Amino acid sequence: MTGYGHASWSIFRQITSFSVTQWIKATASNPNERVFSLKALTTPPTRENVELLVTRLACETSIGIANARFRRAPGQETLDAVDPMKFRGRQWSLAPKVKLEGLDRYLDGIDVIEAQAHFVASQFSQVFRGAPAENFMPQGLSEKYWFAFVWFCKTAGERFAHLFPMVCDLALMTIWNDMPTTEDEWRATCPAWRFVTITNSLQAAIGAPPNPKNMPEVYLDIADRLLSLCNYPSLDNVIAGSLAREAWRSPVMELEKRMLNAMKFRQTHPWCVAYPWIADNVFEAMHRQFPVPILQVEGILKANSYVPAINDKTVDFMAEVGGELMLQAWAMQLLEIPPATVAPPDTIQCGFRYFDIENVCPHQIADGCPGWFKPGDKSPYPADLSDEDTLLGCPFEKLLAGAGVNIQSLRLPNRENQSNEPQV
Repeated sequence: MTGYGHASWSIFRQITSFSVTQWIKATASNPNERVFSLKALTTPPTRENVELLVTRLACETSIGIANARFRRAPGQETLDAVDPMKFRGRQWSLAPKVKLEGLDRYLDGIDVIEAQAHFVASQFSQVFRGAPAENFMPQGLSEKYWFAFVWFCKTAGERFAHLFPMVCDLALMTIWNDMPTTEDEWRATCPAWRFVTITNSLQAAIGAPPNPKNMPEVYLDIADRLLSLCNYPSLDNVIAGSLAREAWRSPVMELEKRMLNAMKFRQTHPWCVAYPWIADNVFEAMHRQFPVPILQVEGILKANSYVPAINDKTVDFMAEVGGELMLQAWAMQLLEIPPATVAPPDTIQCGFRYFDIENVCPHQIADGCPGWFKPGDKSPYPADLSDEDTLLGCPFEKLLAGAGVNIQSLRLPNRENQSNEPQV
């Protein structure tokens, strides 16, 4: 339901489809010896691999920019560090540096996203489950869940505390810009920069804070004033930009249909992301119209307990999400982006293992499948031993086979499979 979420999905969908399609095309001439790496296939650059090289460099830059908006990589402080060639001379700070308790610290997009999610979850628990307010910041809680909130209250004043989820929400209502030409354009697409700018503009834009009970009535007016003062696109423009994808991308996936319908719902209830607990009827409508059939908690992906029934549509949607994870893992490994968890050398990983998701595949649950294997040995549970419509057999191997790729034909380059944080 945010512009940032829609833009991130769109760019990763394009990266995934483009890199996989171009790799299949580039390796089709030798289908029994497919090098499983875009970098290896484009080193050194030649006239024959120039198209694949352009694909690889474009994908790497887009992923670098997306990750920089979410969380800076170690050692990266300015935009030219993401891509020294494309952004030469653009020494624009990737994220704002803020001061709290006398200490300077970078505030990243992940700080805004995690703090908003924690704030909303805490309010939900207080309103619907009677949880005590002091549980908001229990001892030992990682600072990524509270740093942005504490800085917000110190900067804007505690009387504005109830506007924190709104400011986070507006910080995430971005329009994608993959090639910013000015520093202001860069900052306008970064949740962390937007969060800091909007926070610093609060008092000038609205004066005294509104009554928390009136947020549904005043949300749109306050949002428009804040965004206008910061020279950011209005909520209507951001929503229209997200919905425009429905016209040019057809047919859309079931997941995309839900995203688009959620944005349409937001047109009627612009405050529903920041304050979902305020109106019972709106809260129930959100869960009824947009039930999340999967839920990841601490690395475990399960059926959401809120779903009243696991019907055929729910199962199809879960299968679609699982397939998307497999496809993204395929693309990320082609681009040699480190997985979420370490795996033995000379192995590839299925989508569930790559993104560190447990207890989804039947072979994970019943057979203890590690989710990685050496291509020459096939997967631990070969797809050719199962029927086409059964859940048995490696889903990653099935995906490749469906694209005409024999998993035993994959050849891995010499590389180290290092552990790293998951990609956005």
